[in-house]
Amino acid sequence: MKSTQSFSNSLIAWKNGCLSNGHRLTYGEHRCVLLVGEKIKEDSRPQGIPEQLWKVVEGVQLDPLPGVEQIGKQLGVSTLELAFYRTYWGTRDDEVLTGAVYRRVLVSKSQGVPDQVIQDFRDEVDRWKSRITEAGLAKEHELPESIRMTKEKPTS
Repeated sequence: MKSTQSFSNSLIAWKNGCLSNGHRLTYGEHRCVLLVGEKIKEDSRPQGIPEQLWKVVEGVQLDPLPGVEQIGKQLGVSTLELAFYRTYWGTRDDEVLTGAVYRRVLVSKSQGVPDQVIQDFRDEVDRWKSRITEAGLAKEHELPESIRMTKEKPTS
C-alpha cells in the first residue's frame, strides 16, 4: 500500500513539475533533465536554462546517466527519481533507468543486502516503469504552468 501511495504522490508531483523534495522545476531545469545525453549545439540552448545545468548537458552528450546523476545532486534528488521523471515526460528508451538500477544493485550487494530484497527492488522498479510509461502516454503533453516559459521568443 505504501508503494501505491508513494507512486501516486510522485506521479501527481511530476505532472505538476515538482520533485519529491518539494522543488518546483523551472522550464530550464525541466528541459535540462530531458535534454541531458542528447547531442546539442551551443546555439540550440533553450531559454531559461541555468548555466550550471547547461554545462552538465553540454558535458555529457550521448551519455545521459552521468548527467542525470549530476543534475540529481544539484536538484537534491536521486538519479532514480530523475530517471522516472524522464520516463514520465517521454524519455523512455535511454539507459538512465537501467543504469541507475544497476548501480543501486551493486551498492546494495556490496553492503550485504539479501538477494530477495534486491529482487523485490528490481520488481518494484519494473512495476513503476510500466505504470509511469502508461501514465506518461495517457497524459496531456502540455507543461504545467509552473514550468512553462513565461516569455517565448517569436519563431518567425
